[in-house]
Amino acid sequence: MLTLQRFVALGSLCLAAVLAGCGSTSSVDAGGQDAATSMDGGASDAGTASDAGTASDAGTASDAGSPPAGLSYAVNPATCTIHFPCPANVPSSTGGAIVSYAVSPALPSGLALDTVTGVVSGTPTVVAATATYRVTGSNPAGSTFVDLSLTVGRPKAKFLYAANYFANSISGFTVASNGALTSLGATTPTGAAPIAVVSDPRGRFVWATNFTDNSISGFSVNPTTGALTSLGTPLAAAAKVNQLVVTPTSRFLYATNYTAGTVSGYAIDGATGALTSVGADVAAEASPQGVAVDPSSKFLYVANYSSQSVSAFTINGASAVLTSAGAAIAAGTTPHGIVVEPSGRFVYVANQGSDDISAYSINPTTGELTSLGATTGTGASSGPASLAVEPTGRFLYVGNLLASTVGAYSINTSTGALTKIGSNVATGTNPAALIVDPSGHRLYSSNENSNDISVFAIDATTGALTSSGTPAATGDHPVSLAIAAGAL
Repeated sequence: MLTLQRFVALGSLCLAAVLAGCGSTSSVDAGGQDAATSMDGGASDAGTASDAGTASDAGTASDAGSPPAGLSYAVNPATCTIHFPCPANVPSSTGGAIVSYAVSPALPSGLALDTVTGVVSGTPTVVAATATYRVTGSNPAGSTFVDLSLTVGRPKAKFLYAANYFANSISGFTVASNGALTSLGATTPTGAAPIAVVSDPRGRFVWATNFTDNSISGFSVNPTTGALTSLGTPLAAAAKVNQLVVTPTSRFLYATNYTAGTVSGYAIDGATGALTSVGADVAAEASPQGVAVDPSSKFLYVANYSSQSVSAFTINGASAVLTSAGAAIAAGTTPHGIVVEPSGRFVYVANQGSDDISAYSINPTTGELTSLGATTGTGASSGPASLAVEPTGRFLYVGNLLASTVGAYSINTSTGALTKIGSNVATGTNPAALIVDPSGHRLYSSNENSNDISVFAIDATTGALTSSGTPAATGDHPVSLAIAAGAL
C-alpha cells in the first residue's frame, strides 16, 4: 500500500524533475523544431528556475539535458561565387547545446559543413542553382533543423585587359553592368611583343607572354581600381613563348613555346602571383599555338600550328606535371585557337588555313580525343583564328581574322555538333581574340588592325549577337584579352 509519506516523497521527486527540465521531447514538428514540453503538456520549461529566467541559453550546463529548440544561420539565403572562397556562414541556436550537425542533400562541390560547429564554408568548384539544404543540429536529447537556401553563381566581370603587341603594353578597362568598357587611363608596360594575356579565375593576377623577349610578365590587380602593379622582373621563358592558360583551380599556369615545340608548366603562388617552374618542358608538336584546359583541371590540349594537329596531356593535380595522353590527333590546316566547352566533354579548334572548325569528344578517363567527323566551315577566306564558348556551353563563337567578322554556332550538348546561328556579325579590322564575360551576357573582340575592342550582347535564348555601343580604343595591335572577375 502506498503510504502518505511515500506519496509525498514521490511527488516531491517528480516536481524536482520538472523544475530541472526533465520534460518529455515531443516528436511533433513545429516549424522545423523539436519542442520540449513540460510533463503536464502545458507551458515549456523556458523561464523555470533551472533556466535562470532566460528564453534560451544554448550551450550552458543548465541546458545539457535539453533538446535544441531553434537553429538559424547568419546569412540565409546565401550566395557564393564559383572559384571564390565563400565567407564562413555561422549558425546560432537556442535551447540545449548542439553537439553535431548534418546536412541533406550534399552541399555543392567545394563547400562543406563542419559537423561539430555547423559552419558552412569552402570554395565552390561548380555553379549551382538556388536550392534548399536542410541542416540538422542534434544532441542526445533531441534535434532541430533549418532550411538553408544557397546559390553558387558565376563571377562578374570587373576589369578587362588587352595585350598590345606593337605597343609593348596592356590596356585596362572597367566593365560596367551593361558590358560597356571605360579606359583605366595610361597603359601598363610589358616586355617586347606581348602576344597573350590571362587572368587567374579570381581576378587577383594578370600574366602576359612577351614573344620577342622570351619572358612572362606578372602583375597584381588592384581590386578597386583595376590598376596593374608589376610583380617584378619578368620570368625567363623558352624561345617565342606564346599562348597562356590558367587552370580553373588557379594553381597552375601553362605556356606554349612556338619555336621549341613544347609546353612549360608553372605553379602559381596564391598569395603573391609568383610563378615557379614545375620541371622540364613537355614536347608537343611543331609550332604549338592555342592552349586550353578542361573545367576539372585534369586535361590540357594544344593546337599545333605547323604540324596541323592537337596534342593532349593529363595534368598531375599535385605537381602540375604534364603527361602525354596519346598520339596527337589530326586537325585542319594551321590550327590556331582552341577551347574546351564548360561541361568538359568536347574540344573545338579553329583552323585558320582551311576555314573550318574541328570538333572532338574527350575520353573522361584518359583525356584522349576522338574526332566528331566532318569539320564545320566558316566561309571562304574567313581565316578563323579564335574561339570562345559562353558559360552554359550552348553557344560557340569564332573570330574570323581575315573576314573581320564573328560567327555564332549552337552546340548540341549531347553530340557536340555545331549549327550556324544567323549571319556573321562585323567586328573591327582583323579580330585576333574573343572572350565571353563570366555572366555569359557579353562577347568582346580585340581587333588588331583597328586598335579597338568590339562589344556584343548575347541573346540568352538564341545565342545571337548584337553590336553594343562604340568600340573601345586600345594600344597598337591588341592581340589577346583577359577578364579579371570579382565575386558576386
